Amino acid sequence: MHTIKRMPEFDEWLASLRDGMTRIRLTRRLEKVQRGLLGDVAPVGEGVSEMREFFGPGWRMYFVERDGMLIVMLGGGDKSTQSDDIARAIALSRTLTEYLSMTRKIKVADLPDFDMAEYLKTDEDVANYLTLVLEENDPAELTHALGTIARARGMTEVARASGLTREALYKALRPTSHPRFDTIARVCTALGVKLVAQPMQT
Repeated sequence: MHTIKRMPEFDEWLASLRDGMTRIRLTRRLEKVQRGLLGDVAPVGEGVSEMREFFGPGWRMYFVERDGMLIVMLGGGDKSTQSDDIARAIALSRTLTEYLSMTRKIKVADLPDFDMAEYLKTDEDVANYLTLVLEENDPAELTHALGTIARARGMTEVARASGLTREALYKALRPTSHPRFDTIARVCTALGVKLVAQPMQT
């Protein structure tokens, strides 16, 4: 498990991405990292590393790791701007280190935590997120994702719309639970999404 903190520069870069599916793919990667699945990473110098994604133009997200458990996100970019992005990330890392050791102007504990629910702002975000999770073909991840979407929408509202009590909804969407399909269908209806079958690509 990792605790992920975000520098303002990282949030600004993520918000600048125009394609909604790209933003959700990248934040889904961070959600996996948060749970200990670091994935493809490589050092780029001075303690900074990049998380590498191989869709689109080849996305990169830059971070520093502290004490093996804490990750601070610095920024991002793609292959076309990689050199400049690395230089900015290293410069920001130096500034962060100086502030932590000297002026204490930046406290890592005061930086915002990563929470996937914060990035599910629109119906399109929710649909993109659920589509990515379904592609992973992991029932536990689907349950987790529905719980994340329910938090984003408000557990009380989702419970009311699904006809479940809050307690039953929390129980059904725990990571270790195995909800019946009827429960999943009711939650999806309450969330305003539907599961769609598509032919598998050969």
